[in-house]
Amino acid sequence: MRTQTEDMNKVRESTDKPITVEEVCLVRPNRASLQHQMYLSATDILMKSSKPPRTILFYPGEEDLNPVDHFATLKRGLSAVLVDYYPFAGRLVIDEESKRLALNCNDAGIELILARCDSVHFSDLTSANYVPRRFFRQLAPMDTFSSSDQVDVPVTAIQLTVFKGGMTVGIAIQHSVADGISVWMFTKALSDACRGQPSTGFGPLHYRCLLKPDTVMLNKFPLKCASPKPDIFPCIDDCDANGTHASGHGKQLFQVVLHFSREMIDTLKKACESPHASSISNPSQTCSFSTYQALSSYLWKRYILAKGFKGGTTVHLSILLDVRNRIVPPLTSAYCGNAIVRMFTISTAYDIATESLGATAARIRQTVRSTDDYWIKKFIMHLENGDLTRLPANVFRIRNAMHFPVYEAGDFGWGQPDRVRPPMSDLESRATWYPCKDSQGIDVLLAFSEKTYSRFFSAELYSQDPLDISKIGTRLSSASP
Repeated sequence: MRTQTEDMNKVRESTDKPITVEEVCLVRPNRASLQHQMYLSATDILMKSSKPPRTILFYPGEEDLNPVDHFATLKRGLSAVLVDYYPFAGRLVIDEESKRLALNCNDAGIELILARCDSVHFSDLTSANYVPRRFFRQLAPMDTFSSSDQVDVPVTAIQLTVFKGGMTVGIAIQHSVADGISVWMFTKALSDACRGQPSTGFGPLHYRCLLKPDTVMLNKFPLKCASPKPDIFPCIDDCDANGTHASGHGKQLFQVVLHFSREMIDTLKKACESPHASSISNPSQTCSFSTYQALSSYLWKRYILAKGFKGGTTVHLSILLDVRNRIVPPLTSAYCGNAIVRMFTISTAYDIATESLGATAARIRQTVRSTDDYWIKKFIMHLENGDLTRLPANVFRIRNAMHFPVYEAGDFGWGQPDRVRPPMSDLESRATWYPCKDSQGIDVLLAFSEKTYSRFFSAELYSQDPLDISKIGTRLSSASP
């Protein structure tokens, strides 16, 4: 059986900042679960082409940390929490009868890794605001996974890496097993178990058959759709228009962290709501907008301008929506699995570049509102029948974690993390959002080519910019270690 350690060794051979693996173990539930093969819904299988979501939690600490107790705490907490989250200790398989991906709940275990980094002092990361660097790839497992359909290997892996002056916890889960809400629900339950606290809220609901076509069809579709039917595309991360992976680890990109304070976000929302920011569906109506709509329209607009697309080029904003409370009847927040759909706001580069910020935000708002119960169920049926269009070109993606309990869930008994970051990105067209720890602001992680970077931060790029781009608190690193 291939392990994360073998994959990490491949990465370590080609990087300049090696991480030394000191211990690897498989952690199983502390009592046996029901052994069975779990059905994966169409929304689960939709994510099999995506890379596993990987997150790194950063903890400043003592100069000479002894990781033994922390590693034992994680091991003990995992064995307890896996009683409820037993599918996370299973293995992906191909069902012999249906020939589709399934999850074998066999208690094979989560991979827990203890590692050490002696070549970088933790204070170097703190002083640089934890901007991703090349060796961050080694701080979370599954770096070599190009998809989330890897069979007969752990579907979940956690790595504790000790530095001089601090440590990190890297979490990786194959995307076909869980979406972001499920990952942080599991992480919060793990942190409660590590601290010896009873888990708050409801336990996980593992009944993925709720999204099975036969179950969905019990609630008959209305005769007429109340909202326009958006285009449907498969969820294939890091791919070009042909569905092949467009970027590799060798791609050299600047890693950027932008800090948007609460005041900056309010300024963007106010700019969207100005008298000139009318709805595209009703030009006489002025709309109010959410933080997501205002900030995503701002980032998308600057990205389109920085890329310099020709005016008639079709551009797309990828929006991932949680459908737990959008589908009828609702799945509830306890649903564990993938309950997300991918929507696209579609326009031309000329329109996005020239229209008001509010008009762009109105496009996004209209896309979100169109995702009703009818659309979601039709989406599931399209997925099940394979009636899909390939991923379009010129897509700007947003991975939005601003509402996840990333700091509360990251307290495994040694305090909350100082920052939460993804590993280094090799994809230029994606933004990752995390909440700031001590404020209502948002940190946005981006990766740019040198040309796009210089244009994105040009003061002349966007003459109607409501923010001073030079004061957003840019931190960056090159692709060097």
